[in-house]
Amino acid sequence: MTDRRREFRILAIYCVVGAVVLGALALTGLIVPPTTWVTVGAVLIGAWVGLAIYRLRADSLI
Repeated sequence: MTDRRREFRILAIYCVVGAVVLGALALTGLIVPPTTWVTVGAVLIGAWVGLAIYRLRADSLI
């Protein structure tokens, strides 16, 4: 496996984990009442946070 494919796989893992965690929190209703739009927004924000963490890790800031 090339380094590029490995990095893409790691990026996908970070984004999926972030999306699943925030999506699950939104569905439980612990933060706000669970609605479709809250869940979709939480999943998108989770994926964005995963991307940000990946970028910080790639730049060796964390």
